[in-house]
Amino acid sequence: QALTDRLLTGRLEFGTAGLRGEMGAGYDRMNNLVVLQTTQGLCDYVMAQLGDEEARVRGVVLGFDGRYNSRQFALTAARVLMSRGVKVHLFSDLVPTP
Repeated sequence: QALTDRLLTGRLEFGTAGLRGEMGAGYDRMNNLVVLQTTQGLCDYVMAQLGDEEARVRGVVLGFDGRYNSRQFALTAARVLMSRGVKVHLFSDLVPTP
């Protein structure tokens, strides 16, 4: 029961430093599902603020650093945004502030 509670309750919060947390399964850990869902929410927010077409045209800049899975998470975010028609500008190399 304790494992189920940990996996299914609580969520990482998106703060001024983005998403930060331990890697692992569950909504309160860093993993592809959490990145995917967070990116969907961010995309919804940007489209609501700018309008769908303006958000698609302006696009989003994504980067990644040297932390474990950072590149994979950036690619996951890029795929979500592109699936919504948003232009993605993805750095090809490590950057200090993704």
